[in-house]
Amino acid sequence: MSYSRKLLILTLIISLSRLIFKLFVMWKLTMMPYRGYLVTMTNLGITLHFAIGPLFYFYTKSRIDQGYRLSNKDYLHFLPSLILFILVFVYHNSFWSLGVLRLHYLHIVAYYLLSIRLYLLTIAKEPDFSNRLWSLKITLIVLAILMLIYSPILYFYIDLTDALLFYGAGFYLVYLMIRYNGQLRPIVKYKNSTLSQEKAEKLKSDLDQMMSAEKIYLDSKLTLQRLAEKLSVNMRYLSQCINEYYQQSFTDYINSLRIEEVKLQIQDDRNSQYKIAYLAYNCGFESISSFNTAFKKFTGMTPSQFKNSASD
Repeated sequence: MSYSRKLLILTLIISLSRLIFKLFVMWKLTMMPYRGYLVTMTNLGITLHFAIGPLFYFYTKSRIDQGYRLSNKDYLHFLPSLILFILVFVYHNSFWSLGVLRLHYLHIVAYYLLSIRLYLLTIAKEPDFSNRLWSLKITLIVLAILMLIYSPILYFYIDLTDALLFYGAGFYLVYLMIRYNGQLRPIVKYKNSTLSQEKAEKLKSDLDQMMSAEKIYLDSKLTLQRLAEKLSVNMRYLSQCINEYYQQSFTDYINSLRIEEVKLQIQDDRNSQYKIAYLAYNCGFESISSFNTAFKKFTGMTPSQFKNSASD
């Protein structure tokens, strides 16, 4: 199971726990007089929801960067949930009067906007990612609709019907995300492309020459748009050329060249004093996690394993 899918399932479990708390409390209140512990359970359910925003944001990051893993610093995002968990027992009956419900909504919206920003920055930098992240795009759109529906309800107490409708829609969305998360979008066919075979072959030749002579792939800020500008070609033509001739996305194409360069530098005795991380950054990778993922993808082994085999 992929790391992103694990984050998604954890988000679903926490969301589901809130609904279970709510249903249990409402059932109990119809069966017996008011009980303080029922209010406490409801409040505890709300505190759990403060973990949903960060989890979804980390899920978005893991979809964009398959090598992403939670760092120690990332766990600080769950501090609000922990703090509110403690406040439940301090303020008990006045917990709701603190505006926690509305704060919870704003908290989720803030992380949703961070996810949107991350997605848009990725697409702006690498347009060919749009096809690979189609399910994430749909998820972000549907979540926006759900939050718009949920927003007016915040000014009133949510009754059982509202809760079931909202959570039902949310759970169905998460189910679709889990069900189709790992599936790739059908390969885009260039039936209507105006790029002729002759022009495509020339573009490939120019691309190969630039990569060999200038090694522009070592630039960590290289994007499809910048490369197209250097080649003086249409960005979509360049993307099509890479897809058809190399059977790769722009990102995989560039990373494959970077990995080959890293391998050469690892095998060079003059670089024996340098750490692998230094060589990775020197070859255009912006993070160790993305480097490790790419290295394993293109070589079938970890960087350390390759270094050990090269030294034998």
